[in-house]
Amino acid sequence: MTCKNEQIILTRYLYNKTEVKHSLFLSILEHNMDEALFWGYELYYSGFECDVFMFLIKIIETIFLNSCSFMTDYANFIIKLWNEDNNPLMFGNLIATLCTKQYNLKDFCKLYLKIEGFQQNEREKNLLIVELDEDHIKKYKNIDSEQPDKVLKERCNYHIRKNVNRLFNLQLPEYQELHKIYCSEWLYYASHSPIWKERIYEYNGNIDNETKNIIFCNIDDEEAFYNKYNYNVDEQPTNIFHKIMGTSETLYDTIKDFCKKYKFIMKTKRRV
Repeated sequence: MTCKNEQIILTRYLYNKTEVKHSLFLSILEHNMDEALFWGYELYYSGFECDVFMFLIKIIETIFLNSCSFMTDYANFIIKLWNEDNNPLMFGNLIATLCTKQYNLKDFCKLYLKIEGFQQNEREKNLLIVELDEDHIKKYKNIDSEQPDKVLKERCNYHIRKNVNRLFNLQLPEYQELHKIYCSEWLYYASHSPIWKERIYEYNGNIDNETKNIIFCNIDDEEAFYNKYNYNVDEQPTNIFHKIMGTSETLYDTIKDFCKKYKFIMKTKRRV
Protein backbone atom coordinates (compact mmCIF):
# COMPACT_ATOMS: atom_id res chain seq x y z
CA MET A 1 0.00 0.00 0.00
CA THR A 2 1.34 3.41 -0.99
CA CYS A 3 1.71 5.94 1.83
CA LYS A 4 -0.20 9.16 1.19
CA ASN A 5 0.77 11.56 3.98
CA GLU A 6 -0.83 14.40 2.05
CA GLN A 7 -4.19 12.79 2.81
CA ILE A 8 -3.69 13.35 6.54
CA ILE A 9 -5.63 16.35 7.81
CA LEU A 10 -6.21 16.21 11.54
CA THR A 11 -9.40 17.65 13.03
CA ARG A 12 -9.83 19.49 16.34
CA TYR A 13 -9.51 16.24 18.35
CA LEU A 14 -6.89 14.86 15.96
CA TYR A 15 -8.96 12.39 14.00
CA ASN A 16 -8.16 12.10 10.29
CA LYS A 17 -10.68 14.23 8.39
CA THR A 18 -11.43 11.71 5.61
CA GLU A 19 -11.94 8.92 8.13
CA VAL A 20 -14.30 11.17 10.09
CA LYS A 21 -16.38 11.54 6.91
CA HIS A 22 -16.45 7.77 6.51
CA SER A 23 -17.45 7.37 10.17
CA LEU A 24 -20.25 9.93 9.76
CA PHE A 25 -21.57 8.09 6.70
CA LEU A 26 -21.56 4.71 8.43
CA SER A 27 -23.23 6.13 11.54
CA ILE A 28 -26.05 7.48 9.38
CA LEU A 29 -26.46 4.07 7.73
CA GLU A 30 -26.72 2.52 11.20
CA HIS A 31 -29.25 5.15 12.37
CA ASN A 32 -26.88 5.93 15.25
CA MET A 33 -27.86 9.52 15.95
CA ASP A 34 -25.47 10.29 18.81
CA GLU A 35 -22.42 8.97 16.98
CA ALA A 36 -23.42 10.66 13.71
CA LEU A 37 -23.77 13.97 15.56
CA PHE A 38 -20.36 13.44 17.16
CA TRP A 39 -18.63 12.93 13.79
CA GLY A 40 -20.62 15.68 12.10
CA TYR A 41 -19.76 18.25 14.73
CA GLU A 42 -16.14 17.08 14.72
CA LEU A 43 -15.97 18.32 11.14
CA TYR A 44 -18.18 21.34 11.77
CA TYR A 45 -16.22 22.68 14.74
CA SER A 46 -12.91 21.94 13.06
CA GLY A 47 -13.86 24.68 10.60
CA PHE A 48 -15.18 22.53 7.75
CA GLU A 49 -18.78 23.78 7.97
CA CYS A 50 -19.41 24.23 4.24
CA ASP A 51 -17.47 21.09 3.36
CA VAL A 52 -19.53 18.87 5.68
CA PHE A 53 -22.82 20.42 4.49
CA MET A 54 -21.84 19.57 0.91
CA PHE A 55 -20.87 16.06 2.04
CA LEU A 56 -24.34 15.59 3.55
CA ILE A 57 -25.95 16.87 0.34
CA LYS A 58 -23.91 14.30 -1.59
CA ILE A 59 -25.10 11.56 0.76
CA ILE A 60 -28.72 12.65 0.28
CA GLU A 61 -28.39 12.72 -3.51
CA THR A 62 -26.75 9.28 -3.53
CA ILE A 63 -28.71 7.19 -1.02
CA PHE A 64 -31.87 9.10 -0.07
CA LEU A 65 -33.12 10.66 -3.31
CA ASN A 66 -35.29 7.69 -4.30
CA SER A 67 -36.39 6.58 -0.83
CA CYS A 68 -36.86 10.05 0.75
CA SER A 69 -36.91 12.58 -2.06
CA PHE A 70 -38.11 15.42 0.17
CA MET A 71 -34.77 15.35 2.02
CA THR A 72 -33.16 17.42 -0.75
CA ASP A 73 -35.63 20.26 -0.23
CA TYR A 74 -35.29 19.93 3.53
CA ALA A 75 -31.48 20.07 3.36
CA ASN A 76 -31.59 23.19 1.16
CA PHE A 77 -34.02 24.77 3.65
CA ILE A 78 -31.64 23.97 6.54
CA ILE A 79 -28.67 25.43 4.67
CA LYS A 80 -30.66 28.59 3.89
CA LEU A 81 -31.46 29.03 7.61
CA TRP A 82 -27.85 28.30 8.56
CA ASN A 83 -26.54 30.89 6.09
CA GLU A 84 -28.68 33.51 7.82
CA ASP A 85 -27.24 33.11 11.32
CA ASN A 86 -24.71 30.22 11.31
CA ASN A 87 -26.71 28.41 13.97
CA PRO A 88 -25.02 25.03 14.64
CA LEU A 89 -28.39 23.67 15.77
CA MET A 90 -29.57 23.66 12.14
CA PHE A 91 -26.65 21.44 11.21
CA GLY A 92 -27.50 18.98 13.97
CA ASN A 93 -31.15 18.88 12.93
CA LEU A 94 -30.15 17.78 9.44
CA ILE A 95 -27.93 14.94 10.67
CA ALA A 96 -30.45 13.78 13.27
CA THR A 97 -33.22 13.72 10.66
CA LEU A 98 -31.09 11.72 8.22
CA CYS A 99 -30.57 9.09 10.91
CA THR A 100 -34.32 8.38 10.98
CA LYS A 101 -34.64 7.73 7.26
CA GLN A 102 -34.59 4.58 5.18
CA TYR A 103 -31.77 4.70 2.64
CA ASN A 104 -31.17 2.88 -0.63
CA LEU A 105 -27.58 1.96 -1.48
CA LYS A 106 -28.23 0.98 -5.08
CA ASP A 107 -26.69 4.09 -6.66
CA PHE A 108 -23.88 4.24 -4.09
CA CYS A 109 -22.86 0.63 -4.69
CA LYS A 110 -22.98 1.05 -8.45
CA LEU A 111 -20.98 4.28 -8.40
CA TYR A 112 -18.35 3.51 -5.76
CA LEU A 113 -18.21 -0.27 -5.38
CA LYS A 114 -19.00 -1.13 -9.02
CA ILE A 115 -21.69 -3.64 -8.11
CA GLU A 116 -25.41 -3.86 -8.77
CA GLY A 117 -28.25 -5.18 -6.68
CA PHE A 118 -31.13 -4.02 -4.53
CA GLN A 119 -31.73 -2.72 -1.03
CA GLN A 120 -33.59 -4.68 1.59
CA ASN A 121 -35.73 -2.16 3.47
CA GLU A 122 -35.40 -2.03 7.24
CA ARG A 123 -37.66 0.91 8.01
CA GLU A 124 -40.87 2.32 6.68
CA LYS A 125 -40.64 5.61 4.84
CA ASN A 126 -41.48 8.58 7.04
CA LEU A 127 -41.65 12.35 6.94
CA LEU A 128 -40.29 12.82 10.45
CA ILE A 129 -38.22 15.96 11.03
CA VAL A 130 -36.02 15.98 14.14
CA GLU A 131 -35.59 19.25 16.00
CA LEU A 132 -32.86 19.27 18.63
CA ASP A 133 -32.38 21.82 21.38
CA GLU A 134 -29.23 23.44 22.76
CA ASP A 135 -28.85 20.78 25.45
CA HIS A 136 -28.52 18.11 22.74
CA ILE A 137 -25.53 19.75 21.08
CA LYS A 138 -23.79 21.34 24.08
CA LYS A 139 -21.45 18.36 24.50
CA TYR A 140 -20.15 18.68 20.92
CA LYS A 141 -19.05 22.31 21.16
CA ASN A 142 -15.45 23.48 21.47
CA ILE A 143 -14.06 23.83 24.97
CA ASP A 144 -11.19 25.73 26.53
CA SER A 145 -9.43 23.56 29.07
CA GLU A 146 -6.88 24.54 31.71
CA GLN A 147 -5.49 21.01 31.31
CA PRO A 148 -5.08 20.57 27.54
CA ASP A 149 -3.38 17.19 27.97
CA LYS A 150 -6.74 15.82 29.19
CA VAL A 151 -8.84 17.10 26.28
CA LEU A 152 -8.48 13.98 24.14
CA LYS A 153 -9.31 11.70 27.07
CA GLU A 154 -12.44 13.66 27.85
CA ARG A 155 -13.70 14.43 24.34
CA CYS A 156 -12.79 11.53 22.05
CA ASN A 157 -15.97 9.54 22.59
CA TYR A 158 -15.82 7.17 19.62
CA HIS A 159 -13.31 5.01 17.79
CA ILE A 160 -12.59 6.06 14.23
CA ARG A 161 -14.06 3.67 11.64
CA LYS A 162 -11.04 2.38 9.72
CA ASN A 163 -12.67 -0.83 8.54
CA VAL A 164 -13.81 0.70 5.21
CA ASN A 165 -10.54 2.45 4.29
CA ARG A 166 -9.57 -0.15 1.68
CA LEU A 167 -13.12 -0.46 0.42
CA PHE A 168 -13.29 3.33 -0.08
CA ASN A 169 -9.74 3.49 -1.52
CA LEU A 170 -8.19 5.54 1.27
CA GLN A 171 -4.45 4.96 1.49
CA LEU A 172 -2.68 6.01 4.67
CA PRO A 173 0.70 5.19 6.23
CA GLU A 174 1.06 1.90 8.06
CA TYR A 175 0.32 1.90 11.78
CA GLN A 176 3.86 2.43 13.07
CA GLU A 177 4.56 5.33 10.73
CA LEU A 178 1.19 6.87 11.54
CA HIS A 179 1.92 6.54 15.26
CA LYS A 180 5.23 8.33 14.72
CA ILE A 181 3.48 11.15 12.84
CA TYR A 182 1.02 11.59 15.68
CA CYS A 183 3.76 11.72 18.29
CA SER A 184 6.14 14.12 16.55
CA GLU A 185 4.25 16.01 13.82
CA TRP A 186 0.63 16.14 14.98
CA LEU A 187 0.47 19.94 15.09
CA TYR A 188 1.69 20.27 11.51
CA TYR A 189 -1.03 17.95 10.19
CA ALA A 190 -3.60 19.61 12.47
CA SER A 191 -2.62 22.98 11.01
CA HIS A 192 -4.44 21.96 7.81
CA SER A 193 -7.71 22.33 9.73
CA PRO A 194 -9.07 25.89 10.01
CA ILE A 195 -9.47 25.69 13.79
CA TRP A 196 -5.83 24.78 14.37
CA LYS A 197 -4.53 27.22 11.75
CA GLU A 198 -6.43 30.01 13.50
CA ARG A 199 -5.02 28.97 16.87
CA ILE A 200 -1.47 28.93 15.50
CA TYR A 201 -1.81 32.35 13.86
CA GLU A 202 -3.35 33.79 17.02
CA TYR A 203 -0.03 33.13 18.75
CA ASN A 204 2.11 34.35 15.84
CA GLY A 205 3.02 30.92 14.60
CA ASN A 206 4.00 30.09 11.02
CA ILE A 207 3.55 26.77 9.22
CA ASP A 208 6.77 25.46 7.69
CA ASN A 209 5.78 22.90 5.05
CA GLU A 210 9.36 21.90 4.31
CA THR A 211 10.28 20.87 7.85
CA LYS A 212 6.68 20.08 8.90
CA ASN A 213 7.12 22.30 11.94
CA ILE A 214 5.31 25.25 13.45
CA ILE A 215 7.68 28.17 13.99
CA PHE A 216 6.65 30.84 16.49
CA CYS A 217 7.96 34.40 16.35
CA ASN A 218 9.26 34.27 19.90
CA ILE A 219 9.51 31.92 22.84
CA ASP A 220 6.81 33.72 24.82
CA ASP A 221 4.21 33.14 22.08
CA GLU A 222 5.28 29.52 21.76
CA GLU A 223 4.99 28.95 25.50
CA ALA A 224 1.59 30.64 25.63
CA PHE A 225 0.34 28.50 22.75
CA TYR A 226 1.44 25.21 24.27
CA ASN A 227 0.14 26.17 27.71
CA LYS A 228 -3.31 26.31 26.10
CA TYR A 229 -3.15 23.71 23.34
CA ASN A 230 -0.43 21.16 24.06
CA TYR A 231 -2.31 17.88 23.94
CA ASN A 232 0.88 15.94 24.76
CA VAL A 233 -0.07 13.37 22.15
CA ASP A 234 3.02 11.24 22.69
CA GLU A 235 2.06 10.79 26.35
CA GLN A 236 -1.57 9.76 25.74
CA PRO A 237 -2.65 6.27 26.85
CA THR A 238 -2.93 3.52 24.26
CA ASN A 239 -6.73 3.55 24.22
CA ILE A 240 -6.70 7.19 23.06
CA PHE A 241 -4.37 6.33 20.18
CA HIS A 242 -6.73 3.51 19.25
CA LYS A 243 -9.68 5.90 19.21
CA ILE A 244 -8.12 8.55 17.01
CA MET A 245 -5.93 6.48 14.69
CA GLY A 246 -7.12 2.88 15.02
CA THR A 247 -5.05 -0.19 15.82
CA SER A 248 -2.49 -2.27 13.98
CA GLU A 249 -4.99 -5.13 13.85
CA THR A 250 -7.82 -3.48 11.93
CA LEU A 251 -10.09 -5.95 10.13
CA TYR A 252 -10.98 -4.38 6.80
CA ASP A 253 -14.42 -4.93 5.30
CA THR A 254 -14.84 -6.60 1.94
CA ILE A 255 -17.66 -5.71 -0.45
CA LYS A 256 -19.48 -8.80 0.78
CA ASP A 257 -19.07 -7.68 4.41
CA PHE A 258 -20.37 -4.20 3.62
CA CYS A 259 -23.40 -5.47 1.72
CA LYS A 260 -24.33 -7.95 4.43
CA LYS A 261 -24.02 -5.33 7.18
CA TYR A 262 -26.17 -2.77 5.38
CA LYS A 263 -28.63 -5.23 3.84
CA PHE A 264 -27.78 -4.74 0.19
CA ILE A 265 -28.33 -7.80 -2.00
CA MET A 266 -25.76 -8.14 -4.76
CA LYS A 267 -26.86 -9.47 -8.13
CA THR A 268 -25.22 -12.79 -8.88
CA LYS A 269 -24.24 -13.92 -12.35
CA ARG A 270 -26.24 -16.79 -13.72
CA ARG A 271 -24.37 -19.95 -14.46
CA VAL A 272 -24.60 -21.08 -18.07
